[in-house]
Amino acid sequence: LKGEGYFEVKGNASKPFKVMVGDKTVEVLGTRFSVNAYTEERYMKTSLLEGKLKVSTPNKAQLLEPGQQLRIGKDETFRLISNAKVEAEISWTNGLFYFNNEDLPAVLRQLTRWYQVEVVYHGAIGPETFTGYISRELPLGDVLESISSMTQAKLELQEGKLHVYAGNKR
Repeated sequence: LKGEGYFEVKGNASKPFKVMVGDKTVEVLGTRFSVNAYTEERYMKTSLLEGKLKVSTPNKAQLLEPGQQLRIGKDETFRLISNAKVEAEISWTNGLFYFNNEDLPAVLRQLTRWYQVEVVYHGAIGPETFTGYISRELPLGDVLESISSMTQAKLELQEGKLHVYAGNKR
């Protein structure tokens, strides 16, 4: 898998279901789960909604229980998060963007994948973070208008590219 997937799988010991992400394996033990494995993100995330999962790399393995999320960094460090917002991780299956304390570049990476635009940065972006939901059915201009109202950066869509200007626009 490259990118993101949501799965509902019945367990069958004689026919194990596995999701391969590079050298990492998510082994299904009868479950509902999501995997977020975009190469441009800091870590791969696996979130378990129900059932059981086993996630492994060549050197380590971790069992997940419902409500947990495992993040595997590029250096293969494991970080298990209990009581994760796992329903939010599949918000995209319900037509929503979900941001949970995400910085502007992380928000814009989600938008670029959905709207297929390139982001061009002009200057260093501040440390602002975003939390909330936005409909994926909205036109990009409407989404940018909403985000722009919450940031010091200036966002401009020009010829299929999203230009992000650092600084105080107000």
